[in-house]
Amino acid sequence: MNEQVSQAFDRHSAHYLQVWDSLPQTVFLRARILSRVLSLLPAPSKILDLGCGIGSDALLFQQAGHQVLGLDLSSGMVEQARKRGISAFQADLSNPSTWPAMEPVDLGFSNFGALNCLPDLKPLKVGLDRVLKPGAPLVVVLIGRHCPLERLWKFRH
Repeated sequence: MNEQVSQAFDRHSAHYLQVWDSLPQTVFLRARILSRVLSLLPAPSKILDLGCGIGSDALLFQQAGHQVLGLDLSSGMVEQARKRGISAFQADLSNPSTWPAMEPVDLGFSNFGALNCLPDLKPLKVGLDRVLKPGAPLVVVLIGRHCPLERLWKFRH
């Protein structure tokens, strides 16, 4: 399954910014989510972006004064994130042994459903237990099967 997921995102990585990140509902949701997350911790903090994709969230965190390390299964997404100045590494979130060495982080973050792609969250927990500072928050944004905001947006536009 991981190979299929990786290949699917690899195929879209070069155009992801124009196709996904430019959608008005994506811009709206990202702004709301990041506003809340940024209120949780002072800058500079160390953030682990789980499923960083092309680095859109990581870039905004960096602009707010945070240090970000991004992990993604897709080599194409990691390549795009690096082109944007993100410290990103290809890693399987469900296999912490593939994660790069890192100092403990102040926040774990996963946006727009990266964790929906994992068949089992237990290995992720093992990795997070290793890298999150004691008491550090983990913010996860999952994608449900039905998104009322997206349906309303399509209806109104």
